Amino acid sequence: MGLIIAIALAGCARSDAEEAAEIAADSPILPRGEDLKEAEKAASAGDAQAIAAKLDLTSFRNSTAGRRRAGARTPADYGFSRVEAYPGGVNLYRPVEDGDDVLRVAVVRADAEATLLCLTDRTADGSHSVSGPTEVKRGGDGLWRATGRPVTHGECPFVCDGRVQRPDATSCG
Repeated sequence: MGLIIAIALAGCARSDAEEAAEIAADSPILPRGEDLKEAEKAASAGDAQAIAAKLDLTSFRNSTAGRRRAGARTPADYGFSRVEAYPGGVNLYRPVEDGDDVLRVAVVRADAEATLLCLTDRTADGSHSVSGPTEVKRGGDGLWRATGRPVTHGECPFVCDGRVQRPDATSCG
């Protein structure tokens, strides 16, 4: 009888990888100074949450521009503290008086050269609402920065203040 119970319990045990995945899914954006080896490994494979945690917000136009300060680069540096993962992407939330500012990061394509993200950046007060493709590449310091190359992607058109731009648009404006 003891052997049957032991076999049954062994069949129900979760692997370390399953347990780590569950913990990662429930954890907030990785804080500065934390060992990021696992996050960097995941990011190189196109993991949206790991990329979002190390996304250099100063490398592209977004709603944080008016709040820039020395040394601040990542979403965590700018107060994005809640994470909601979904297949292929993640929503980052920054609590503000009117609700939450939201930065949505979805991986559209990842290869050895660069990763194409579909970003949506929306403030709670409605003063900023932009969506579109952004190509990023990981730097030697582990931060993911926009390459600055103009990109388009059919699954991620530019939407500026609620207006969908032409399919060949490479920015709002």
